[in-house]
Amino acid sequence: MRRDTTSWFSHNLGMDMPLVAYGHAGYPLLMFPTAAADYLEYERFYLIDAIKYFIDNGLIRAYSINSVNKYSLLNRESHPGWKVEMLSRYDRYIMEEVLPLIQMECGDDAKPLTTGASLGAFLAANTYFRHPDKFRGTIAIAHTNPTRMNRPSSRDLTEAVRLQLPIYAVTFWVVWVADPVGQKVMQVTRRHWTPA
Repeated sequence: MRRDTTSWFSHNLGMDMPLVAYGHAGYPLLMFPTAAADYLEYERFYLIDAIKYFIDNGLIRAYSINSVNKYSLLNRESHPGWKVEMLSRYDRYIMEEVLPLIQMECGDDAKPLTTGASLGAFLAANTYFRHPDKFRGTIAIAHTNPTRMNRPSSRDLTEAVRLQLPIYAVTFWVVWVADPVGQKVMQVTRRHWTPA
């Protein structure tokens, strides 16, 4: 299997950001690591081996990137505003640096599928929700117990924060939809949920 590793200094994040791509052709898959893991996590845990058939046969070209979670979401010392700022910078890194690389290798009209587990699911969903015109969809595998979520108070939940945090899209089974340019968030439906 073809395996290409690269790294560059991200002007959006102010740090080196490595990336690994698996395969020679195929539909692009953008993989986000869990928690504070790195871009090689899916290789270490044999997920790449699990999809090797699709990669070797040119059906999928998988790209795995680093996150900035240890500087933002997982950093207990950071102010919530800084966490949102880092997520915004990370979004620009994906849109201005990673997506152009994928499109250069897979075609200008390539729309990757985002995927991740746990906190990687959060990032994959966030990327897709913010840019549904640039990505085909998302496979976000995560568990959230709404009764135990550590959420900011409603005073802290500004429109910018809410647009940056898609977990609020599913909190208490409320479905929210952000318009493609991120100007408004609308409540679409609400399902009633009772804890067991």
